[in-house]
Amino acid sequence: MSRFQINETQVVSSARRFAMQMPIRFRKKGDLEWQEGTTICVSKSGVVFRANRLLQPKTPVEMVLTLPALAGSNAAARIVCGGTVVRFKASANGNGAPIMVAAIRHSRVSREKSVERIAWSD
Repeated sequence: MSRFQINETQVVSSARRFAMQMPIRFRKKGDLEWQEGTTICVSKSGVVFRANRLLQPKTPVEMVLTLPALAGSNAAARIVCGGTVVRFKASANGNGAPIMVAAIRHSRVSREKSVERIAWSD
């Protein structure tokens, strides 16, 4: 992932990013329990998201982004990603959730209905 300047309303990167707010589930690689968050923006090489649990830079992370179902379809697609936390920014006033930036190293599409059944295999 390239340079980032993080602030609560703006994220700057040289990769083309799309401002998208959607659910993200993530966990430190090897953990069993998923944490929840909300994306701020997404690109092919990374994701910026807000979550209550903070992971330190260089932490390997598994992420699942749930895309909305297409019209006429009940099945939402999930993008399963493996990557690394690049940086984070704690809330300025201590009241909001921190923002994390994770580089995406590999990804795949999954149609699994339950996130608990999704696993990344290296």
